[in-house]
Amino acid sequence: ANPGNPTGTYVSVSEIRRLQAGLPKHVVLVLDAGFIIVAAHIFGIGGIEVVSSNANVVMTRTFSKAYGLEALRVGWMYAPAEI
Repeated sequence: ANPGNPTGTYVSVSEIRRLQAGLPKHVVLVLDAGFIIVAAHIFGIGGIEVVSSNANVVMTRTFSKAYGLEALRVGWMYAPAEI
């Protein structure tokens, strides 16, 4: 999770890139950005460019945090077309 809840920790894009570079190509890195909406003004949408430039990275997001849809569990994923 990035940022982490409840800790508020944040993994930088450079650290995400380092993690992805060390993974075998058949392993998919999932970036859970469910809480980014509460911190985007501080961190930006960290990691989205890593998804754009790698075939084994996806980013998940949710509508529940920003739009009050907790009961519906509505989310989406940004990923390469192959995934």
